[in-house]
Amino acid sequence: MSEAAKQENIQELVKTQKRKIKEQEKEIQQLREALQKANGNSTSIRGLDRKIKQEDRVVIIEDDDDEENHDQEMAPLKPDVVGQPIWSGEGDGIYRCSECNWEIAERFCEGCGMDYREWVCEETPDSIPIDANLLDNFHQKRHQDQQEYRLSGPPRATTPLRDIDLARLRPDTIAYDYEDRVEEYRELLARGATRMMCETFYLSYMQDTGIWFEMTDDLVQEWAGPEMLKVDPDSGVGFVSWKVCLGREIVLDEDDTDGSRYVDECLEEALLFGSRVYCAGRSAGVEDHTSSSWGVAYQALPPRMGGRVDQDRTSREKRL
Repeated sequence: MSEAAKQENIQELVKTQKRKIKEQEKEIQQLREALQKANGNSTSIRGLDRKIKQEDRVVIIEDDDDEENHDQEMAPLKPDVVGQPIWSGEGDGIYRCSECNWEIAERFCEGCGMDYREWVCEETPDSIPIDANLLDNFHQKRHQDQQEYRLSGPPRATTPLRDIDLARLRPDTIAYDYEDRVEEYRELLARGATRMMCETFYLSYMQDTGIWFEMTDDLVQEWAGPEMLKVDPDSGVGFVSWKVCLGREIVLDEDDTDGSRYVDECLEEALLFGSRVYCAGRSAGVEDHTSSSWGVAYQALPPRMGGRVDQDRTSREKRL
C-alpha cells in the first residue's frame, strides 16, 4: 500500500473515531441529565468523563515486498485521556498530537499549535528519558526531506518543456505585466502555465526555485490565519503578500484555463492534508509598504495547521 493510501486510511479512521466520540458525548449528556433529574438536583457528576474510554484505532501496515499482507504490531492512535499526547512507540520515538498527529516539539504541536505544557513530553510512558539525540536526528531528517522537496521535481535539465509559438510572445499577445519579462514568460508557458493563469496569479519563474504564484486577496482571506494578517502595533509591520512555489512544471486540466482549480488543489493538499509546499510571506511597513523581510509565514498559518507565534525564531522559514 502506498504512503498516500495509508494516509488516506488514517484520515478516514480519524473521522470515524470523531463521530463515535460525538455520539458518546451525546449519550453521556443524556445520562447526566437523567441522573440529575433522578437525584432532584443539578449537582454535576464528577469523574463521569474519565470513565469513558476511547476505542483504540489500529493501523494495519502492509508489506509491499510480499504478495500476502501481514498484520504488523497494532498500535493505538488515540490516548486514553482526551488532549493527552500520543506516544508513537519505537518507530519514531516521539510524542504526536492527539488532534492532528503531527510531532510535538518543546511541548507544542508543530501542526496545529496545541499546547501540551501540562504534559511531560521528555519521557516515555514508562518514565524513561527520551534521548535528545534521537529527537535531534528525527527533526534533522525531516528538515533534510523538506530541503530535498524544494528541488524534488524533474531535474532542470530534464523537465519536459513545451514548444511555444512565437506569436504568443508578440507585444499584443503577451500577458499583462510581462512585456519586459519575455524570457521569463516563455519559461512559464513552456512549463505548462497559461496566459490567464499568469495574469490571475502573477506567476514568476526563477531558475533555482521554479514557478511561484502570488495568493490573490480571496485566497489570502480564505487560507491565512489571524496571525498572518495582524499588524504589529509597535513596529507597524503588517502583511503584504503570500507566495507559494509550484515546482518546475504545471499540468492543467483542459477546462482549467486560469489554473484556479490547480491552485485550490495545491493549497488543500498543503494546508489540509499536510503535503509539503514551499511558501513565503512578505511583511512591510503599514504606512509606506516598503518590504522589510521575506520568509515563510510560519506564525501565519491557520489554527488547524499551526497558528502559534514563535517569538524566538529569527528566521520564519518553515516547510509546509
